[in-house]
Amino acid sequence: MNMPKQVVIEQATKVAGYFKLEVIRADGTIKSTHEFKNLVLNAGLDRWAINTADGFCHVGTGSATPAITDVALQTKIATTGTGISNTTTVQGSSPYYNQNTRVYQFAAGVAAGNLTEIGIGWNTTQLFSRALIVDSGGSPTTLTILATEILNVTYIFRAYPPTADNTVSVTISGTSYTIVSRPSLVTNINFWSAPTLTNGLNTNNNNVSQPATYPSTSTLGAVTSAPSGTQLACPSTAYSWATYTNGNYYLDITISLGVADGNSAGGIGAMSIQPRSGAYQLSFSPAIPKDSTKTFILTVRHFFTRH
Repeated sequence: MNMPKQVVIEQATKVAGYFKLEVIRADGTIKSTHEFKNLVLNAGLDRWAINTADGFCHVGTGSATPAITDVALQTKIATTGTGISNTTTVQGSSPYYNQNTRVYQFAAGVAAGNLTEIGIGWNTTQLFSRALIVDSGGSPTTLTILATEILNVTYIFRAYPPTADNTVSVTISGTSYTIVSRPSLVTNINFWSAPTLTNGLNTNNNNVSQPATYPSTSTLGAVTSAPSGTQLACPSTAYSWATYTNGNYYLDITISLGVADGNSAGGIGAMSIQPRSGAYQLSFSPAIPKDSTKTFILTVRHFFTRH
């Protein structure tokens, strides 16, 4: 049995970023802004799909409203690649998300001026995200940095896994199959910490785990869990990633099981996959009759968009 490659199971991760700025005065006192949201740019989504998305913080004096087509600050005055901390956490209750928090530091005098805009980029010119500095009411404001003051910028990047089921139907050899896709293990940092700002979806290998099939009696678990039943591990080489095309904002991940992989008496009732971009569980009704005479090919399309 070859499941046609055009059968695509779709899921989507939503991303968002937030800034908080601290000005450390010469006398050691600190002036802080509240936390405010940025705009993840189209160029940022493209970059995140293929490679590391951050590394530099940019500040400037522009006042133009951020647009998804921006690629740089309007009027940049300083950039830093100096990071003083970097942590990753997972939100353990709904709404679920993984969070990467990085603090950048501009040494005294480097960011001096009347700052009005800020961004995160993967080099000294190109941006992943951009924002105007705003006050507690959300209105654009100016943050004045003196030559004797240090500026610390905290950037919080969150990726929210999908939580709803996605169902598709496909006919194979005259039989209609219903396939349900559901996120799994959304509180497991080993899987859902991967799609962060510091790890591009195509380049991070930390959470590539073997796919697994389950017997025909298996049922899907909660989004924090996995399918029921005893899993039969398949080779991690079963995964392949399509080349990303700028502007698509999705990645296609294909799972290919050979004649010796994933066979289960009575057929495959469920499957778990962890292909870099989180963890998912799939159910098949009726069970897929996979045995040593058949191969199995399925594509999962992972979208990413703004939260």
